[in-house]
Amino acid sequence: MSEDKTKKANPKTKQKRVYKPKAQTVKVSAKPKVVAEKEEQSNAKLFVENSDKTVYDVILANLIALTAVALSAFIPVLSLALPFLVFIYFEVGLYGFVLNKETNKPCKYEDLFVSIKKYVKIFCTAIVKIFMILFWSLFLIVPGVICALNYAFSCLIIKESDELDVKGVLMLSKELAIGYRWQMFFYMLLSAASVCISMTFVFSIILLFDLFLVVPSTIYIVLVLMAGLLDFVILAVPMCEIAITDCYILAKQQKLTKSINSSNA
Repeated sequence: MSEDKTKKANPKTKQKRVYKPKAQTVKVSAKPKVVAEKEEQSNAKLFVENSDKTVYDVILANLIALTAVALSAFIPVLSLALPFLVFIYFEVGLYGFVLNKETNKPCKYEDLFVSIKKYVKIFCTAIVKIFMILFWSLFLIVPGVICALNYAFSCLIIKESDELDVKGVLMLSKELAIGYRWQMFFYMLLSAASVCISMTFVFSIILLFDLFLVVPSTIYIVLVLMAGLLDFVILAVPMCEIAITDCYILAKQQKLTKSINSSNA
């Protein structure tokens, strides 16, 4: 009874206070539109600068390869076969150089020189590819063009993979080219049109001079051919190389996504 009375007399018992810290809310400040627009403009400007630099580097790489092919023509005895051998050698190096540039990988102009161990496969692939293109061109021009587009990725595949043989390189190139033939064909036509336009432009300028001065026919031929060759090296070939390399990158990504989706299914 005495204990009950003491409990009633002291109804309020001291309780320990537990300190509960307040949850701090972190305010995420959204970027204003002006800052976002400036970042987008800077990224776009950086992309344009990198693409311009890529084009300049590809043009310089083509000039290096063309110089090597031209110098090989002056070597006696092998003056006919050696330029072809040097050309197919530098073709793989050029496409590998463009591939590294397009994928933002570190590359140097020394990368144009491919390992000599690959040269046998490069030579055999080029011979088979040329034979197949000529064989299909005997029937009509269209099958020959389609065959050339099917094997357009062969240099890039040789540069990347060491395990595939000649047949594997050509079969993989044909597989990856499906869906990208029209895009590559468009850029090839565009490059050929640029060469024709430059030659026509120079020819028309010489015709204007011919109204006032007598221009020999040899000057006509030399200047028109020089304009076509200059456009071919500076504009046409780099345009085709970059377009084919971009199509190759997209085709590889598409094949990878298909394989991932099929494995998940």
